[in-house]
Amino acid sequence: MDPIPIPDTAKASELSIGIPIPQVSADTRYLRYRNAQHYSPALPNHRRCNKISHSSSAEILSDKFRFPAFLRTIPNDSYQTKAMAKLIHFSGWNWIGLIVMDDEYGRSALERFGIHTDKINVCIAFKEIIPAYLSDSTLKTHIDETIDKIISEPRVNVIVVFLKSALLVKLFQKVMEKKIQKTWIASDSWSVSNEISSMPNIQDIGPVIGFTFKSGDTTSFQEYITNLNQQKFEMNRLLDQYAVLLSDCPKIKYNELFGCVTNYSKEVIFNKKTVASKSLRLDFLSDTIHPGLLYSTQLAVTAIAHAIRKLCLDRNCKKTNAFAPWEV
Repeated sequence: MDPIPIPDTAKASELSIGIPIPQVSADTRYLRYRNAQHYSPALPNHRRCNKISHSSSAEILSDKFRFPAFLRTIPNDSYQTKAMAKLIHFSGWNWIGLIVMDDEYGRSALERFGIHTDKINVCIAFKEIIPAYLSDSTLKTHIDETIDKIISEPRVNVIVVFLKSALLVKLFQKVMEKKIQKTWIASDSWSVSNEISSMPNIQDIGPVIGFTFKSGDTTSFQEYITNLNQQKFEMNRLLDQYAVLLSDCPKIKYNELFGCVTNYSKEVIFNKKTVASKSLRLDFLSDTIHPGLLYSTQLAVTAIAHAIRKLCLDRNCKKTNAFAPWEV
């Protein structure tokens, strides 16, 4: 496959506050290396189908010996932790806290961030590790202990957090309950999360500085979204379910709409309820689309399309067996 034509995300770019740092990835949404197929160069062709990820940022996936068929359209996590360290150094913060989740993403961030901060003489006053799953029976205890640690370190005014949104909701509920105000540095896993931004009184936790995907031109998709209401989407189950959920939240305030729509307990209505007049609330739909994630997805799809087009130059692709998946 030809190299994916994407910008060099390893090069520095300018943040809005004027600090030159590398571009980093966002909402990783959570496909990590444990979910990736381990490949070996000796494997037969049919086992070496190329995988192009739009959100997997685990650094280990850059190991081409173990993952020769893995490609991605975002940078790995090492750029993000380096960028955070540069921001902290530039801002003169030398006493910080760090909270991560107990999985490959969190522990890798913990290790890399520690390496970068050591180089700039930044002290990490505490390192808290929280279970990665809501089902973990020790989650509440770990969150309570983390809150106690934050309170016990009054000199720490900046906290770096590598957690997914569902966990952070639990943590921030306690933060607001204890009236804690800090400066929070958000990793790609929650920096653009509507689940966080729509929490009542979220502004009380203090300022948040987030790192997110580098975006590009997604005009065509935005035009598609704009024209959705003019199309029949009864055959599109996803949009149909979304419209049903919206109909169940008719009088909800805009900033509370995300929480209402994402109430998974309402799934039981999908096969029991019909909606006479369906509206997609395109303003809300557009606002909940992450431009960076959309762009990286678009790049991944474009890369596959170009590969297929190249294959079809010398064969009849109207046939269903024109090429094997591993050839792409």
